Amino acid sequence: MLGSYLSQISSIRNVTTGMFMQFLLTMVPGDVLYINTQSGFIKAALNGADVLKKLTLQSRMVQVESGNNTLLFEPDQGADRAGCEISFRGKVAGI
Repeated sequence: MLGSYLSQISSIRNVTTGMFMQFLLTMVPGDVLYINTQSGFIKAALNGADVLKKLTLQSRMVQVESGNNTLLFEPDQGADRAGCEISFRGKVAGI
């Protein structure tokens, strides 16, 4: 996630499932927020520093369902200047 604003509360919401992750942290231009919600590999890092403890109590791990999903990045402020890049890698099982 690319920060291009100053935000203290930022959410990632899967509109398809209704689940969201909300972080209580400050982001500034150039920040990168990395999130992995794969079971057993859960991680959230802002510029490489662990921020998993910055999740709000209301947060649920956002998962991507089969088919189409709509993901939203929702900063508390600066939405008109916010930039976001979301990537997804599907899990492939071998034989």
